[in-house]
Amino acid sequence: MKKYLFSAIALSALLAGCSNDEAVAPALENQPVSFEIAGPVTRTVTTNNVTEFVEGDVIAITSSGLSTDMSNATYTVQAGGSLSGGSFYYNGEESATFYAHYPTTATYAAGSVAMSVPANQASEAAFNGSDFMTATATGAAATNSGKVSLGFKHRLALVRVVWNGTTTATAVTLNAVKPTATWTQADDKVATSGDAISVNTWKIGDGQEYWALIPAQTISANTQLLTITDASKSYQYTPQSDIEFTASLVKKITLNLNAEGQVEAVIDELSIEDWTEDTDNVNGNVEEVVVPPVELISAADFAAATLGTTVDGLTGMTTTGWAQVGAADNATITLAEGTLTLANKLTSSKWYNRAVVCRTEAVTTAAKYTLSFKLTTADKTGDGLRVAVMVPETTPNTFYKIGTSDFVYPTPDAAKTYTYSVDLSAVDTSTGVLLVLSPKTDAEVDVVYTVTDLTFVETREAE
Repeated sequence: MKKYLFSAIALSALLAGCSNDEAVAPALENQPVSFEIAGPVTRTVTTNNVTEFVEGDVIAITSSGLSTDMSNATYTVQAGGSLSGGSFYYNGEESATFYAHYPTTATYAAGSVAMSVPANQASEAAFNGSDFMTATATGAAATNSGKVSLGFKHRLALVRVVWNGTTTATAVTLNAVKPTATWTQADDKVATSGDAISVNTWKIGDGQEYWALIPAQTISANTQLLTITDASKSYQYTPQSDIEFTASLVKKITLNLNAEGQVEAVIDELSIEDWTEDTDNVNGNVEEVVVPPVELISAADFAAATLGTTVDGLTGMTTTGWAQVGAADNATITLAEGTLTLANKLTSSKWYNRAVVCRTEAVTTAAKYTLSFKLTTADKTGDGLRVAVMVPETTPNTFYKIGTSDFVYPTPDAAKTYTYSVDLSAVDTSTGVLLVLSPKTDAEVDVVYTVTDLTFVETREAE
């Protein structure tokens, strides 16, 4: 605030010689700042491509040049576009500069605002909350009664993906995105930074169109840009040239199937108020991603497996891999070079006093699995080998169904490959499962069983 010193005589003479029209300084000293949203207002593009700021939306404002400056002060949008918030005053005749941004979740530091878009923009609220906008304006006490009009502009790029490949896609993910846009208030520039993330897009209505907001950036050619999830399938879009996403521009990527069943990508012209269409053509290929089945026990794993330590009971199987369980007097078990041999001994013992067990890694894909192996014996045929899939570290033992039974007794047959369906889709397998094979130790005669070609793999339905 400016200060002036006068003698008493000079002051009285000055006042006598001034008209009322000239005595404006006292009023300007106490003139409050007020704000309004300058139209047209497009906070986000949702319904019919345009949505105005709505009552209750909150913005943040910083000033330079007031008698007491505001620092990231929050103001709430009122009906008609006016803003309500704290009371701040002009510094006499001096003008002030105002910097506003939306949303207020952006990180403010002196002179800059950083906005990191969320990885999940799959809802309308999350998408709207990602629309980083800024406004810079000046105001003065003698101009428009001190009211400042804030004209916001979009500082991110809008990505619109239209998927015409199928009608049953459930999600589209935008990959390789640097997530942070930092606005420097003094020069009104925005810089992009951050480690790349994948962004879940917002599905618009009942169609196959998906939107996301990202900072301006260029994503290099041959980078997997889009992943389309469609039931059990997944497709990828990889552009053949660099794609530039520009702040306040719309990049609409339409993915179509051609006559040969290949997917092509092009950009169409848009008519969206306040957003400007980016007409750069985008061409690339979309390929179906074939995700390999989960292998709890693969052929290679079984071929390389060896028996580890011996534990007293199934609850002792606390680590992954193969081990012997039970008293050594009840059976002789070896595992080497993909061949498992189980030789029972005639004792008074019953089932599973001697067994070989494999504890798998955590089963993160809830699904049905197929257990497959070959089983032979040179001594006799019979049901002397029991096969079970169980829950680790539980008492009493909990079985997963093999088909419709808790466990099975396959009859050795050199000409046969045994396959069994094990349903793990509705159970907690976060600590893995146990595959248990045990010879019947109270059999009538000694029997040697040989197990080869054992796998335990996720079941994939035929397309």
